[in-house]
Amino acid sequence: MSIATTTGYEPLLLRHSANPILTGQDWPYSINSVFNAGATLLQDGSTLLLCRVEDRRGLSHLCAARSRNGVDGWLIDSEPTLMPNPIEYPEEIWGIEDPRITFVPELQQYVVTFTSYSRGGPGVSLALTKDFRSFDRYGVIMPPDDKDSALLPRRIDGYWALILGHTCGFRTLRICATGAGTGSFWKHAVEPGGTPTRLVCLRRPSRPRRDG
Repeated sequence: MSIATTTGYEPLLLRHSANPILTGQDWPYSINSVFNAGATLLQDGSTLLLCRVEDRRGLSHLCAARSRNGVDGWLIDSEPTLMPNPIEYPEEIWGIEDPRITFVPELQQYVVTFTSYSRGGPGVSLALTKDFRSFDRYGVIMPPDDKDSALLPRRIDGYWALILGHTCGFRTLRICATGAGTGSFWKHAVEPGGTPTRLVCLRRPSRPRRDG
């Protein structure tokens, strides 16, 4: 006997009929493939995709594409928007990939978290930008094997919260924030006068050992 079930809800997401809206053939320079873009709306109402672009060596960088309607008419940066910099950030030796974008009203900036691929595996790195042309890079903020992260746009009880995946044989999903149990916690440091300076990672206090 078969049982038919239905939720009665409309689908949450629908694939656009114009897919794929971007391919490697659209790129203004030679690449292997483009995928896993972070998306945001800019102040003028246009859509920005910060795409993961894989080069001919198999290493990834990030490149911005802009569109008035988010479907076509894409203006793609003529060169990589954000390249790995393994000299200053050795955790990026095997590329940067899979960006996630959050506009943070308190900072009036976009926070971009992305996977930085080190010799020890994937970690989470972070950068701030106002225009997706210049970036303030903070380097790795969560060590391997964390990836696929996004910062929540507002603090929770004074702390920043980060949602991320963990890859260690199997995939798990975590939110790291104050009081969230395992993981690291986020806090915003401010200079005298209220000028934002940096995001810092505060370690969870260690638990007392139990003997026996």
